[in-house]
Amino acid sequence: MSALWSSGPVSFAVTRGTAAAIELKVPRRGIIRALIVEEEVGADAGTIQLFSSREAVLTALGVGTSVPGYSVTPSLTITAGKYIGNELGYAYENQDGTTATPVCRLWALLTMTGASLAVAVKITVTVEPPTFI
Repeated sequence: MSALWSSGPVSFAVTRGTAAAIELKVPRRGIIRALIVEEEVGADAGTIQLFSSREAVLTALGVGTSVPGYSVTPSLTITAGKYIGNELGYAYENQDGTTATPVCRLWALLTMTGASLAVAVKITVTVEPPTFI
């Protein structure tokens, strides 16, 4: 196993009941080992799903063209304001870039429900980059 790479926690504000696309800075490809989503104040429910293409997350929002097969994770359930996933093992490779011009991003589709109008959420991602011999 290579050294793990981590991003976050990074805070994002989302509107309750509305899906939001969030850009996450990660290596161009790797294996997602951990994902933590925490609501900063409150305990609302929601879902998060990761995509390896910007166009795919825009399609999920209803504003892009269909790009099948670029979902990295299934829709993951946020319960009581938290989702903590360890040893997930979701492999991905960003589909927007090339080897010459890599795009080091994943996109999260985040939907929160609950009582508050605006919700502040922290996201932490841990990735195992590939090891080349």
